[in-house]
Amino acid sequence: MLGVLAAIEERVSLSLEEWEKAQEGKVNRFVERANAISGLSAQAEPDPTGLPFERVSLAIDASLSRYNAKTLASKLKSGKPSIWIMDQNAAEG
Repeated sequence: MLGVLAAIEERVSLSLEEWEKAQEGKVNRFVERANAISGLSAQAEPDPTGLPFERVSLAIDASLSRYNAKTLASKLKSGKPSIWIMDQNAAEG
């Protein structure tokens, strides 16, 4: 119960505008860094479920990268911090 109350207090004090700006900054930094990696192409796109932040779409050129999409997804999930991805299109790269 205390955890729920703490979460509610945190949410009430949160500036939605500042939160959205922070999320946009995270996405932009990730896209910039990912695009600097040979064989990787990244772009921001709207969240497919309608959430109020963008997602990053990654494409891998296996001939230029040492990972394929499935391996990269696994590496991202096991990293610190972990990055969980929607990998339903991994078979297409």
